[in-house]
Amino acid sequence: MPIVKDTQVGDVRVLLWRITESDFELRQMLDAPSISLPENAQRRLQRMAVLCILKYCNLPIPYSYDRDGRPEIPNGPHISISHTRRYAAVALSASRAVGIDIEQSDRNFQRVAPKYLSHSEQEQMLEQECMAATWCVKEALYKLPWPLPLVLSRDVEVDIAPSAFNQGYTHATVSCNGVKTQLRLELERIDEHILAWTKM
Repeated sequence: MPIVKDTQVGDVRVLLWRITESDFELRQMLDAPSISLPENAQRRLQRMAVLCILKYCNLPIPYSYDRDGRPEIPNGPHISISHTRRYAAVALSASRAVGIDIEQSDRNFQRVAPKYLSHSEQEQMLEQECMAATWCVKEALYKLPWPLPLVLSRDVEVDIAPSAFNQGYTHATVSCNGVKTQLRLELERIDEHILAWTKM
């Protein structure tokens, strides 16, 4: 079972599954033939990898979604989910809302920079890895239950210092509904990917 990360930090558990199995192998691991799965082959693998993580944690499958589109486990812990072609990531907490994101660091983030970088961030962002980390951090923050939907280029400021990866965390300031909130986000490199997660 390819759980490559299972970390507990305070009341947050973060798990990472490297997707190396075939469709058939993941179905065999789940042993739940009645579960509805996406038609798209890649999305189906990603969904099954997430379900395998939940099974590994002895949590009920499948999960559902609340009215805002966030995943939830009825009568279970808070949950956040992210996936790429090669990984599925899950954050769990019994007491706090959590947000997690994993991204391939070589994606073309420059193309979408105006959609997620503030003006000051665009002036500072030169390195590909910093752009990728900022995207990843903002996506993790977006998944938290804010009073209003966030506009990432306006409401979230991230400071990705060169030391962020060495120290394993960074900070971001979120402005929502007239209130500024500063949050710490855990940050790390995994292969050619970046993983970020936080709690509210």
